[in-house]
Amino acid sequence: MHSLLQLPIYRSISVIVPNDSLRNSKSNSSSCSGSPLWPYPALRLHLPFLNEMLGYSDAPQASDGSSATGGGSSGSLLHDLACACVQSLVQGEWQRSIQLINALSERASAHGDASERVASYFRDGLVAWIAAALGESRVSAQLSDTALSALYNVMLPISAEESQAAFLSFNQVSPFLRFSHLTANQAILEAIEGWEAVHIVDVDIMQGVQWPPFLQALAERDGGPPRVRISGVGLNASLLEQTGQRLTTFADSLGLPMFEFHSILCDSSQDLTAQIVERRPREALAMNCMPQLRHMMTRSGSQGWLLSLLRCTQPTIITLAEQTADYSQVPTERRFRDAYRHYAALFESLEATLPPLNQERRLVEEVWLKGEIVNVVSAREGNIIENQYPRWRELIRENGFHVVQHSAFALSQARMLLRLRYPAEGYTLQEGDDSLLLGWQGVPLFAVSAWSSSR
Repeated sequence: MHSLLQLPIYRSISVIVPNDSLRNSKSNSSSCSGSPLWPYPALRLHLPFLNEMLGYSDAPQASDGSSATGGGSSGSLLHDLACACVQSLVQGEWQRSIQLINALSERASAHGDASERVASYFRDGLVAWIAAALGESRVSAQLSDTALSALYNVMLPISAEESQAAFLSFNQVSPFLRFSHLTANQAILEAIEGWEAVHIVDVDIMQGVQWPPFLQALAERDGGPPRVRISGVGLNASLLEQTGQRLTTFADSLGLPMFEFHSILCDSSQDLTAQIVERRPREALAMNCMPQLRHMMTRSGSQGWLLSLLRCTQPTIITLAEQTADYSQVPTERRFRDAYRHYAALFESLEATLPPLNQERRLVEEVWLKGEIVNVVSAREGNIIENQYPRWRELIRENGFHVVQHSAFALSQARMLLRLRYPAEGYTLQEGDDSLLLGWQGVPLFAVSAWSSSR
């Protein structure tokens, strides 16, 4: 069996990033050492005036002046400020919310350590939330200069070029997307063994970076390659066309005799249906849903059409990769804490592998991850990310599919990926009941599962 890790990485994609793509603002706080993953006790802030602001003046104080429950760490203080703010927003305590946003803005920085960076982007989401609730003009007069700058910054649109470049950088500098692709590809390869034709439907294909190693594995398959077609689903017609051209050129270079690529533009006027997917006789069908699926899941009822598609087409294999944090509820304190824990660990993993001024790290954080965080926190324009882990797995199971266990070979490949390409201490690979999970310092961040309708 060929290891997908032995195959060359697909590097023929290039995206020009605009000069202003990194939306930097001046840092007004210095970097501090250390960024521990903290537990989540009841809110008790570490500075007396903040305890008093929140009505916690009776909080016990340690001998060094810090809260007895927080240890005085900068990361815990930033977390507590952010959680206190979301608590005030949920309760409609607008004045206190603005005070907490200003206090958080004084201490968080997109140029500091991991704890300061993640706090600054959650601050951006909180600013967007309160501005949407009260109106920009009412909020602007009360925000500090730093918080006001964050408000204006978060309102700037992110171009398609920036988003694409950030995604590619994330795929390069962090193992989470490659782990998802590698594990899903292996599950598909094992499921289509012996089939002479295979159809891959990639729900939100983006640049298609998952598929070149997969296509090469098929080209080297004992007995010859199967007929292959890929249907790429996306929201951007131009990107779909470019992706199709690249994959077709790559397939030709491998000598794949029968390769087809079909673009499926899925927007508000056209949902994905079984008729569009067009399953052919004697053809294995693989439905691939990667972490960026959340970008497709921003319309009301959008998970409904995907589940309907799965029921109608009965795929040979479904591969599902997800972030493990659950964002299926409306903005609540629990949703916020889960998101904060998830992104704090993710930012720490980037800090452990890349220097502070690394341009790819900044692009990933300031475009891709910031966009996710602001969406999760503020749910602007109704773009609430719908059911995530573990709800997606429950829905798939309820619709008649059963889990396909990952093979020992898939697990060994994932371990090899971390050992050879991401050797930093701290990445943790776990086998769940129905998923392989990759995380940081024991915090699961991404999960990959495989499903089938046949017993």
